[in-house]
Amino acid sequence: GGWETIRACLASPNCVAILGPETAAHLYVGLNVTDSIESATRGMLDVSNRSANERNLQGSGGFVGAQAFFDNLPIDQSTLNRKPNGALVAILTDGSTVGYYPAASSTGGPTVQINRPSGSRIKVRF
Repeated sequence: GGWETIRACLASPNCVAILGPETAAHLYVGLNVTDSIESATRGMLDVSNRSANERNLQGSGGFVGAQAFFDNLPIDQSTLNRKPNGALVAILTDGSTVGYYPAASSTGGPTVQINRPSGSRIKVRF
């Protein structure tokens, strides 16, 4: 898969030399964000409708669980913004956008949505 190949490449000094330090650093940040998201969502029930670009997951813990999930993402703190409706939006260190919505319209409970630079989306409903 893509991230496994990038992980193997970044472990090789030859690959990093070919890519250049700036590209290697950018890929490393993306890899860290992906690892953070995968770690945070491990064990959650996948309730996706099998759309290629969207994963829907069921988290636990209600508001406390949603806030903890959001707080543990690699957020660029300078981008954190609270909206009038109570939502928190920010940009992750790889350029992904993330939103914490305390009362999602579909379920009434909190949702965290991550929009990746690749165009894929992850929604976690708590």
